[in-house]
Amino acid sequence: SISPDKETFVSSGCDNDCILWDKNSGRAAQIFSGHQQDVNCVQFFPNGKAFGSGSDDYTCKLFDIRANRELMQYKSIERAVTSLAFSLSGRYMFASYDDPLCRVWDSLKGEIAGELKGHGQRISCVGMSKDGYALATGSWDNLIKIWA
Repeated sequence: SISPDKETFVSSGCDNDCILWDKNSGRAAQIFSGHQQDVNCVQFFPNGKAFGSGSDDYTCKLFDIRANRELMQYKSIERAVTSLAFSLSGRYMFASYDDPLCRVWDSLKGEIAGELKGHGQRISCVGMSKDGYALATGSWDNLIKIWA
């Protein structure tokens, strides 16, 4: 995920870590640990000062870049997280799992605020429009749904 200012990006992988990279130097600036299994997705928080991650360990996490620590963990079901996106304000985090539902998390309270239902198979990707008015979900049911 590329930061809003386009100066850094976050990567993840099978080492259970998330790495913040400096675009100009090409070097790792910070390493964020905490997941117990592969990290499948990372997404910058809209203000660029934090990022979310989703893992095979059934959790999403919110990391604060300035404090170099985990702020919140989100866990509700025993399914791997496949993708995530934030609302324009950052108040809501949309997370997809190895099932047909997209969970809507209140990123401040750490609670599920709702679910988006309509796919027939697992959702593999979610994405927020630049204006924040629509969310797209893509599923193994060969459908892309727009939620507005």
